Amino acid sequence: MGGAVSEPEAAWASYAQLAGGGAVEFVEEPAGLDRRLEHLAQRAKASRDSWTDACLAAFARCAGLRFVSFDSGFTRHRDFACLICNEVFPAS
Repeated sequence: MGGAVSEPEAAWASYAQLAGGGAVEFVEEPAGLDRRLEHLAQRAKASRDSWTDACLAAFARCAGLRFVSFDSGFTRHRDFACLICNEVFPAS
């Protein structure tokens, strides 16, 4: 994300703003998550974010959720609904 990475305090402030507006919701782990994660992890190449990405992709797929990210690396996971945003919007 280059220069658009937020410091932790600013990231939590953005999260609080989203959560307060009803745009964020906590979801329990869906059924089948472990099996899907195992499948994705076995196909992954060793990298600093391979486990995190595989877990997020597996969660979204098993829960039937659309995943939205600025990380174009998620395009390697083609079996779930994913939207890659190409623009970074400043916090208001």
